[in-house]
Amino acid sequence: AEGKHPKPPEIGDPLLPAAIETFSTQQLAEHARRIAEERPTAEGVKGVYWYKEKRKWAAKISYKAKTINLGNSASLADAIERRLLAEKHLAEGKHPKPPEVGHPLLPAAI
Repeated sequence: AEGKHPKPPEIGDPLLPAAIETFSTQQLAEHARRIAEERPTAEGVKGVYWYKEKRKWAAKISYKAKTINLGNSASLADAIERRLLAEKHLAEGKHPKPPEVGHPLLPAAI
């Protein structure tokens, strides 16, 4: 092949099969559980990490050059869900605020 190297096709988030804004919050919750089962150490899950001092999973996202902490959770799936919900808000043009306490998809004791 001569000339420039062919540009690879644009791909979305490798953890989601479609654009995140097309998912319902229930579908995101189910997807978060599946991702947590496939990646028990959160390797490759952007914005989710183990917070050693608190011994919990933490989620965060960047928005307008600021880091927004999305909360800590004993469950990896819940931390991934928080991150996915924040990404969905961003994709819809909304602020990626953390879910309210008592969010129906998240346990009350986080």
